[in-house]
Amino acid sequence: MNKLWSAKSTQNDIDSESSTAKSQIHELSLQIDELRKKLEDLEKRRDDLKSEVNTCDVQKSKLKAECAEWAQQSKELLSALASSEVDLREAERVRKLAKEGFANLKSLFPTF
Repeated sequence: MNKLWSAKSTQNDIDSESSTAKSQIHELSLQIDELRKKLEDLEKRRDDLKSEVNTCDVQKSKLKAECAEWAQQSKELLSALASSEVDLREAERVRKLAKEGFANLKSLFPTF
């Protein structure tokens, strides 16, 4: 009879351990599912950020091209401005000469 009680007690211990293990397996399964969901969310976020980086790279390339174009236009504008300044100085010199020439011409005629 002792053996039966001992076997029954051992069976209860085994059932208890089995139940505890099953409960732990269930809890771990829930945690794994939760971690998989978090991993999926993180992967989506990573992919979204990669897409955003690609968009920024494209915008940066476009901006770099525009800046190069603006730099060239600025260079051309500065060159045209320098040329205009030279033309202005020449026009002022010619005007001064013409004014002096007119004054000299006027002095040749008597005033009444």
